[in-house]
Amino acid sequence: MTKEKKEYEKICVSIDSEIMEKVRKFCKVNRRKITSLIEDSLELYFKKQK
Repeated sequence: MTKEKKEYEKICVSIDSEIMEKVRKFCKVNRRKITSLIEDSLELYFKKQK
């Protein structure tokens, strides 16, 4: 049980770091786009709230 759990955690950590690496690369390329998207959606959200 504990051995399996450790294996599982190892796999999860490696998958997690892989995903984070991809996300970072993507964000570096698209940081401005993402920022403006977030700002736009926030603006829309607040307009709807009023």
